[in-house]
Amino acid sequence: MSDGSNVFEKPSVERLATGGTYVLVFSLLAGLLGWAFMAVASQEGIGVGGDLSGYMISATAFHVIGICISAGFHQGLSKYISEALVESKEKALTYAKAGFFIFNIIGIILFSIFITLAILIFPYQWEYGLFFGIIAVVYYLTFFKDNFVGNLAAVHRFDYIGKLVFLAGIGSVIFAFGLLFLLPEPINAYLLPLSIIINLIIQIFLVFYYTKKVVPYSFSSIFKGARRKEIFQIAKYGLYCTIPSIIFSGAILTIQNYYYIGIFGIEEFFVTAIGLIIGYASIVFSVCQFGWPQIPAVSEAKAMNDYKLIDDYMKNTLHTGFNLSSFFLIIYVGLSHVLLHLFHGPTYLEVQIPFIILSISVVLLGMEFLICTLLMGLGEGKRAVFLIISLTLIQIIFVPIALFILRNNFGPDSPLTLYAGPTILLISSIAIFPLAFHYLKTYTNNPVKEYTDIFWKGIVSICLTFVCYEILELTLFSFDNLVVSLVVRAVILFCLFTIFMLIFAGYNDADLDVYEGVLGPLRFIVNGMRWLLHHSPFYESENGENNVITTANEVG
Repeated sequence: MSDGSNVFEKPSVERLATGGTYVLVFSLLAGLLGWAFMAVASQEGIGVGGDLSGYMISATAFHVIGICISAGFHQGLSKYISEALVESKEKALTYAKAGFFIFNIIGIILFSIFITLAILIFPYQWEYGLFFGIIAVVYYLTFFKDNFVGNLAAVHRFDYIGKLVFLAGIGSVIFAFGLLFLLPEPINAYLLPLSIIINLIIQIFLVFYYTKKVVPYSFSSIFKGARRKEIFQIAKYGLYCTIPSIIFSGAILTIQNYYYIGIFGIEEFFVTAIGLIIGYASIVFSVCQFGWPQIPAVSEAKAMNDYKLIDDYMKNTLHTGFNLSSFFLIIYVGLSHVLLHLFHGPTYLEVQIPFIILSISVVLLGMEFLICTLLMGLGEGKRAVFLIISLTLIQIIFVPIALFILRNNFGPDSPLTLYAGPTILLISSIAIFPLAFHYLKTYTNNPVKEYTDIFWKGIVSICLTFVCYEILELTLFSFDNLVVSLVVRAVILFCLFTIFMLIFAGYNDADLDVYEGVLGPLRFIVNGMRWLLHHSPFYESENGENNVITTANEVG
């Protein structure tokens, strides 16, 4: 990828799309690396098996809570710094100083709590004591690192944020494989959470380098001189932003995981199975990363009183986010059986339907978070808080009730208990969507039809893709080889979805420019795609609508 730093110099939809694309692509790649490791680690005979994988899955679940809090604060920090930079670098520096103070205080508090817990538990269950000791270090490093991530986000350098996430992902996965294969069981399973610490250390080195390179104020001055006024401002808004980051960080997915851990214990199949499908869903959740750059971008545009730019930002983000989510949904739902059987074994086929339910849920949650980023950037964090608290409370209250009902009626070992978490998440995400859409209409000036067109075109394309796919599967193909089956089915799903999105003009000319950049020598295929798009009865030319600006050439 080229640096493309000139794109980040002026506010534009192109800058937003470029930053979003960088962080999205690199987050997806990092997520795929983590998935590949867990696919190996959860296999009996090769890795530590399903039960002992629970230590890594549980550590990840605890880490997500730390990310949830720190993400909220660094999003609040980036909002204030980006707004201040419109006025002066000196004012921005005062917020950067306050951010460093807040992040370190919170990190130290959480470290103290969990290291105390580790010391108390260690004499009785050393493996759990070790587990909480690792979590203590993870929490402090997460907050220390995310302070500087907030500074990078404030100057819209999401290309650097994406790169440090990906490079740290490579380093930590290599370290994790080393532990897995070089140490005996169960020691390797107990130590696997150390890979999270390695990931954070790599990110800290990289974020230091990148922040020092691009922030327009003195990097060394960040570490001292925080003022009370700015500390309280960032702390207050950071708390508001922490609630929406329950979605952004993936914590909303792991609420159910905590109940499964508490009821069944770490070393149980149900915990591993739920953790496994949450891992898959988290890859789809990377689409939320596309909305992250919108927070400082909207804050900056608001400071400049450019509300037309805010409208363009929201339309671009929703268009790209929903189309990407729809694509992942057809892949996950269409290939769920093959994916689980091929990479995890027939035992995990019991979780196929919960996997599908969870996949649908995260698409809705992703759209709700994208709307929340608009609210957070506009300074309407309270609205976003109300949305996400409603969503979270439904999870907290009804997941244990559903688990209790299913266990009592079908037995404690019934695979039907796997339906509790995903089903409640789907219900809660459906319940709050109308209010989220109301906020979208209220706080932007785009015609409502522009938003509804995005949704109905994607939904109809998904439905028709599955109808045609099922007809083809029943009548034309059947493969015994799982690898061949995976490849053929993936190609068919991709082609069907693309065709229907072109027929209904769910894609636009700018989207096809992305395909043109990606396909390289095969770009002639785009000519046929463009012909089909332009002959769609729903197609509007570039003059007829504000087409989404993409950045294939910068990131291709």
